[in-house]
Amino acid sequence: MNVQLQISEFGSEQNLQLVKVKRESPKNGEVEVKVEASSIAFTDTLLRRGIYPGMKKHFPLTLGYDFVGKIEAIGEGVNNFKIGDRVGALTISGANSEHVIHHADDLFLVPTEVNAAEAESLILSWVTAYQMLFREGKSKKGDTILVHGAAGGVGHALVRLAQFYQINVVATSKPSDFEDLKKLGVKAVFDYSDASLWQKLKQQGGYDAIFDGVSDTNFKKSYPLLTSNGVLVCFGFSAKGKGVEKISPGITILSLIMVLKTLFFVLTHKKARFYDIKRTKAAQPNWFKEDISILLDLLNTKKITTQVETVSFNDLNTIRAVHKKLTEGGVKGRLSLIHP
Repeated sequence: MNVQLQISEFGSEQNLQLVKVKRESPKNGEVEVKVEASSIAFTDTLLRRGIYPGMKKHFPLTLGYDFVGKIEAIGEGVNNFKIGDRVGALTISGANSEHVIHHADDLFLVPTEVNAAEAESLILSWVTAYQMLFREGKSKKGDTILVHGAAGGVGHALVRLAQFYQINVVATSKPSDFEDLKKLGVKAVFDYSDASLWQKLKQQGGYDAIFDGVSDTNFKKSYPLLTSNGVLVCFGFSAKGKGVEKISPGITILSLIMVLKTLFFVLTHKKARFYDIKRTKAAQPNWFKEDISILLDLLNTKKITTQVETVSFNDLNTIRAVHKKLTEGGVKGRLSLIHP
């Protein structure tokens, strides 16, 4: 048998269930992976609530945006992996499972020396940060960037990467996160709820890149703070997704309006970009494998460290509590589900 974290309908964290299903065998081109660690992130709550862009209503739905694990079985036609190889993948859904069937061409090798939870935390949050920083933002040593929501999973990864590559960071966050961010070398950090926030950010000078995952309203305020050659990278609507328990006609319309407004903003502002890891991976699959390889090497050689807290895959009550906290916002760094 195979245990999966599933929902049978969109809604609150109480809809999450650990369900036993029949264990399947890999088909041609596929492998079966015994999962060591899988995703439990804000993006997973969007899937649970039915407000992830392009989400199809197909139940039961197994959650989990990515995984790290070891290959236990190989289907016909797979020649580039062997049983026992440690691998990872970006799945979008389906990773919160004891065993995962996945196409071999989409897998990448994970060093056996690295911690499973730390490796898993790189796949969504750190690849997103790396690609925004370098693929979209074209950031380089000595630049000054602005990171909104710097204590979250992606924000924290942006700060850590900027520190390693000697890029100056100005950040926004809650006051309770100020001390931790300053320890990471953030040049200046401001309360994102401060009424005079935008005036204070402007006083810091122009930014070579701004990373804003808050809302379309925020994008418009961030844009004027760029240098003449700066880039604004928009990557989500975290403010709009907080506290929403379930998809509804009103939420669906609101989500569509936000997407359309953001697309219009990006199309009419030459220094603005919109980043989505799923879309980027589909358009540039080689980028994803190149970038996760770089990050895994940096982790393996201890040149970067991640901030990960672990949650047991068998502890449904804690999983539900974490999903609720992620929905409400305020989780620092990354969380990872550890599988027995």
